[in-house]
Amino acid sequence: MGQGPHSFEPSALLPWSQQLPSGGTCWVAYSGGPDSSALLLALASLRRQLPMQLAAVHVEHGVHADAPKWAEHCALACQRLDLPFRHLPPPASPLPKDSPEAQLRRWRYDAMETLLEAGDVVCTAHHREDQAETLLLNLMRGSGPAGLAAMPAARPLGAGQLLRPLLSFSRASLHHWLAQQGGTYLQDPSNERTDADRNYLRHEILPRLRSRWPAADRALAQSAQHCATSDQLLQADTRQLLARQTPMPGVLKLPPAELHQDRLLLLLRGWLRTLQAAPAPRRQLLALCAQLAARGDDDRIAMHWAGHELLHHRGLLWLDPIRAERVPEHSPWNGQPSERLTAHCGQLELLGAERLEKPLNLGSRQPGDRFQRRADGPHLQLKDWLRERGFPPWQRDGLPVLRRGDQILAVGDELLYQPFARELAACGAQLRWSPKDRGMAWAWKHAVAPRTR
Repeated sequence: MGQGPHSFEPSALLPWSQQLPSGGTCWVAYSGGPDSSALLLALASLRRQLPMQLAAVHVEHGVHADAPKWAEHCALACQRLDLPFRHLPPPASPLPKDSPEAQLRRWRYDAMETLLEAGDVVCTAHHREDQAETLLLNLMRGSGPAGLAAMPAARPLGAGQLLRPLLSFSRASLHHWLAQQGGTYLQDPSNERTDADRNYLRHEILPRLRSRWPAADRALAQSAQHCATSDQLLQADTRQLLARQTPMPGVLKLPPAELHQDRLLLLLRGWLRTLQAAPAPRRQLLALCAQLAARGDDDRIAMHWAGHELLHHRGLLWLDPIRAERVPEHSPWNGQPSERLTAHCGQLELLGAERLEKPLNLGSRQPGDRFQRRADGPHLQLKDWLRERGFPPWQRDGLPVLRRGDQILAVGDELLYQPFARELAACGAQLRWSPKDRGMAWAWKHAVAPRTR
C-alpha cells in the first residue's frame, strides 16, 4: 500500500507468477494500448521465470475504423518480442458502432474463452484506477457486496482462468515504467468520450475526488478488497447451506419458511451463481422470496428472466426444468428399446428376456387413470398418487405407462401391478426405465422412495 506513483517494476510480479499453473499458455490480452503494452513487456522480461509459455491475443471487435491497424501494430510488437500471437477477428455479424461498453466487454471475454484450453490463463491489464471505476459504477447500480468487490484478481473463464495481476498498481506507475523502456503503444480515441459511463467517471468524477482526497483510487480499491473478503465469507457460508439443500444440480430444496428473507436471497443468488445462470433482477428475486414465504405445499410459483425459468413445487425450486413430451399413444411394445419411444420418455427395456410374447400398449397417462397394486386391491387415482409424492406436474406426461387393454400394468419401472410383476419374475425378466432427463430420473426416484423404504 505504500507504492509511489512511479514504483512499478516487473520483479514485483514474480511472487504472483510463481502461483501460475505449470504448463499451458499464459495469454496476455493485448489491445495495443499503454496498459496492456506495459503488462506484455513486463511479462516478456520475466518469460524465463514463468512456469507457462507466454503468448498474446488481440481481440478485434470491428467497431472502430482503425481496428485493422491496431491488430497489425500488435502483431509487429509480438514479432519484435519473439512471442506467439493470436488475432481473433471480429464476429461474423459485426457489432454496431454504437455498441455499449458492456456488450463489447462480454464479446471480448467470450472470444478469449474459445481460445483457452485446460490449464491456460489469460491476463488482463486492469489496474488500481480501473478497480476504483468499477466500484463506483457498481455503486451507482445499487450493487451488493459481490458488485462492490469490483473485479476479482482471478476467476474461471471457460476451461482456464482470467487473471488480473496489476490491480494493486497505479496507471501512472505502469505508464512511467513503459516510457522508461521506450515502449510504443496506441491510444484509442473513444477513451476520451465522456458519454460512456466509465469514461465519465475517469475524466469528470475521479479527478475531482483526487483533488480533495489524493489517495481516492487507493482507498476505493481497498474498499473493494474489503467487500471481496466479506463476499467470500458469505459465499463460503452459503455453499455450506447449499450442500445440504441441493439434492441434484438445478434443484434447490427450500429451507424452513422462517429463514430471514435476506438470507434466502443470498441462498438463491449463490445457487444461481453455481449454475452459471444469468444474474436475476433483485426486484424479481425479492418478489419470489415473498411468494415463497407465503407458499402452500402445492403452490405453483414461477419466475422468468434472461432466458431462464424457475418453477416451485412442493418445497423444491427447479431451474430451467425440461417439460416432458407425451409418449406416443397406443404404441405396441414387446420389450425392445424403441428409438421413437426413447426420443420422448427415455429408454424402457426388458431385461432378462428377449421379448414379450404378446405386445403391450405403451403411452402416456390419461385423464382419470386408476391403477391397482393387487388384483383384489383398491383402485388408486394415478394423478393423486403422483401429487402426494411431489412428482412435478411438468414431468408427468413423460411417464411411460404400460397397459393390457384398460388395465395399467406398470408406470415407469417400479409402480407395478403385482400379477404382471409375477409374470415377469416367472420368465426371469424385469423392467428398466432410463428417463430422458436427469431431473425426471431424480424426481421419479424421489417419488417411489417412500414405497421402497
